[in-house]
Amino acid sequence: MASSVWNSLTCNNLFVAFAAVTGFVEKKEGQNVDYVFVVEVLWSDGRTTYVKRTYNDFEALQRDLETFVKTEKHTFEGSNPFPRLEGKM
Repeated sequence: MASSVWNSLTCNNLFVAFAAVTGFVEKKEGQNVDYVFVVEVLWSDGRTTYVKRTYNDFEALQRDLETFVKTEKHTFEGSNPFPRLEGKM
């Protein structure tokens, strides 16, 4: 069963229907502090998965999205279509 589901999933017929941060934990390594966020992902086929991402991962994603939007010359009413990502304390 799992292999037939795996083989039928492609980028053409599966997409993220909803995603939300459902928790976080503070991770300390020496003097460095980072945050790891738990993201609940609901897929178009009804499955739910959970992924962990760091604050730095979200910063990198935002930079990549902003670069993509500028490269593709998408137009938006505002100067930046993405919400501001709050900085670390």
